[in-house]
Amino acid sequence: MASILNSENACTDGWTQWIEDGIAKGYINYHDYNEFQNITCVGAGGFGKVYRATWESSDIVVALKSLKNNSFMKEIVNEIKLLHKVNFHKNIIQFFGITKKSKNNNKINYLLILEYADGGTLRNYLNNNFTKLDWNIKLRFAIQIADAVSCMHRKDIIHRDLHSNNILVHQNMIKLADFGLSRRLVEVSSTQRNIFGLLPYIDPQYFEEQTNNNDKNYHYKANKKSDVYSVGVLLWEISSGQKPFESYDAPYKQPRLILEILNGKRETPVSNTPIDYINIYTRCWENNLMIDRICSNIIENNTLINNDNDIDNNNSLSPSINHSLQAKYNKLIEEYDEIDLNDNESIINELLSLYEDAYVKKGIYIDDYIQLVRQHIKLKNKNENELFNYLLNNKNKQKYSILLADFYLFEIGTEKDKIKAFKLYQEAVKNGDITSVSHLAYCYLHGKGTEKNEIKVLELYKAAAEKDEINSINDLGCCYLHGIGTEKNEIKALELFKEASEKGNGGSISNLGYCYLHGIGTEKNEIQTFKLYKEAAEKGNISSINALGYCYLKGIGTGEDEIKAFKLFKEAAEKDHIDAIYNLGCCYKYGKGTNENEIKAFELFKKAAERGHLGSLDSLIKCYQYGIGTEKDVIKADELYKKHENELIKEAIYWFFF
Repeated sequence: MASILNSENACTDGWTQWIEDGIAKGYINYHDYNEFQNITCVGAGGFGKVYRATWESSDIVVALKSLKNNSFMKEIVNEIKLLHKVNFHKNIIQFFGITKKSKNNNKINYLLILEYADGGTLRNYLNNNFTKLDWNIKLRFAIQIADAVSCMHRKDIIHRDLHSNNILVHQNMIKLADFGLSRRLVEVSSTQRNIFGLLPYIDPQYFEEQTNNNDKNYHYKANKKSDVYSVGVLLWEISSGQKPFESYDAPYKQPRLILEILNGKRETPVSNTPIDYINIYTRCWENNLMIDRICSNIIENNTLINNDNDIDNNNSLSPSINHSLQAKYNKLIEEYDEIDLNDNESIINELLSLYEDAYVKKGIYIDDYIQLVRQHIKLKNKNENELFNYLLNNKNKQKYSILLADFYLFEIGTEKDKIKAFKLYQEAVKNGDITSVSHLAYCYLHGKGTEKNEIKVLELYKAAAEKDEINSINDLGCCYLHGIGTEKNEIKALELFKEASEKGNGGSISNLGYCYLHGIGTEKNEIQTFKLYKEAAEKGNISSINALGYCYLKGIGTGEDEIKAFKLFKEAAEKDHIDAIYNLGCCYKYGKGTNENEIKAFELFKKAAERGHLGSLDSLIKCYQYGIGTEKDVIKADELYKKHENELIKEAIYWFFF
């Protein structure tokens, strides 16, 4: 299988070639880096840095926008594509071309050459100049923002990241900037789970998805109305001069703000704001005003604008672009749009590499591996359903069968279908894919798509272990440890864990640490436990990262260190390890290694409880019962307890005795 790194490099090479072809064919203007003088860093964004420079040939000041590294090449290509589509609009930052600079490691760093905005960001401009602004200027800014966004929408482009730090001011004129996250409408008409930007500007429908984990059918879809909502917030900001919801800036207040926005909270109008202006931004928040009507609504309303003002209402598009160049550029886009079509294959190959690296080599448990898959898809801002359909359309490729089965079994991009998953795993094993044995055994062990059959589980692991499949050696040890398909044999389990750990299996190293901790097949040895958990954690085994945190918390084999414990729980929780999410919640609740934060604790307990973690469920019930991190709700606490009473009692009995 290709590694993730190789896959990313191949994708990056495709985008780099796109730029080089554009330069070679004259569709993209290229300028030598030596043409720029007095280069000074003036800011940093999500993808890289922005420099102020003097263009020697014309003695004008420009902005040079660089990338953190070439893994963001897709974003810079996307920005070039979209800027070319709207480069004629005077309220959108102008794109002059591209330059490149050689780094010390001989790699090339591409930089966009953009119009420089002397007034800085709109946020800073309002901070420094608000007391000098009359309503003429405020209305001019409002019209210019709306008109620029309207231009984008006519080109079927959604910005998706509109806020006052992404809007610039140049010679008292608005300039929309930062198109790295923007997408053409056709590319975002499907599910988008990752929306970057500042919280108060985000369409509340996005938060609806984050708080509706029980509704598998609800998916937020970025659309033009998402931008309209953000424009409404910006219009309020222009009228007030203040950051929206500034009193909620502290991180611990963010969850509360999300809930309040979902419940209809919006910023309140400031005094002396014309009522018609208020009505306009209010309608933006209510999603019942199209962006191209905002300008005309402001201009047409005589109660807003006096006849003797000097509002510039002639913000219509003024095409000054070379149309033949635009036609050539459009051809370049058509030629290379097929790169986008290869994105799915690239992501699938990355997931296959993730499978080999995380599950096969590091011995990460299947549940943790699935969470990593979901995280990777989310990180790449891809649609799970789109990837599932790609796998389905290419199901004859043997290497895709396990991944397709995983999607069926764990409900990734499709409805759960245990029987189809089981048959795909079974077929893969028959075709000699030894790494899929663990998946098939998982189905027999838990009755997924077939009858439970512990004898079959043991047989599968034995057969694969005899072929030196490392994961199966570890899993066979688990069978002997827990008496699955055979009598318990702790000494045999310990031997198998040792065998697999000597071959570098992270899961076995972790299991060996567990044996030394509890005296399973050997004498207790906390120092050895700590050493083994640390070794497995360094190999990337997520469960061991969590277990190592517990060692630091309780002083097992090492000195107590709550700060290290907190960091390790946080690291594992960010990889969606369910026990670590619970442990991190406890750290916030009791102030272990961090400041007490009951709201954060409540959110973490809720997240883990919704995935079936009984310790978190018990803590969540207490949060509702006593009002810890949330409003007191005894009825909700009672409902949760009654719904899960049997599981909670069993859990309590287990911890009492063991």
